[in-house]
Amino acid sequence: EIDGMAATDTLDATQFHRLSLLCLLAIAEQEFSQALIYADSITSLQNLSFAHADFGRASRGEVYMRSGRFDSAVVAWQSVNDKPLGRFSYSLLWAKKNYNLGLTYEAMGRPEDAAKEYKIFLKKWNTADDDIKEIVDAKRRLAALSQPTP
Repeated sequence: EIDGMAATDTLDATQFHRLSLLCLLAIAEQEFSQALIYADSITSLQNLSFAHADFGRASRGEVYMRSGRFDSAVVAWQSVNDKPLGRFSYSLLWAKKNYNLGLTYEAMGRPEDAAKEYKIFLKKWNTADDDIKEIVDAKRRLAALSQPTP
């Protein structure tokens, strides 16, 4: 049971948003064990749409990445769907998964894999505004990775 809600409860918008906000707050406060509990609770809700489940999986990736558990982060990010799944704002996770995989691979010292993921991310968002922080950062990181090492 999480804050009075059984993990097998069926999804309703209030439960999903409540768990999502609690998860994001726990991540921001670096309470990674608690954040994983919330992320797992999100993905265990019954009648969960793919987009809702992606939020839980992406949250796990974020927790693992921030806590230095990079191998687990890669698995979590790779489990996020590869295409947009609806009208929901968090469906953008399908593109950001590649950005986050790039960050994770870079932190693991795997520059070729990081560059590949940044390229995929930039291709997926090729019509997005150039001033979006993830696009600016991915372009900067890709350029740095493309520089010959001395």
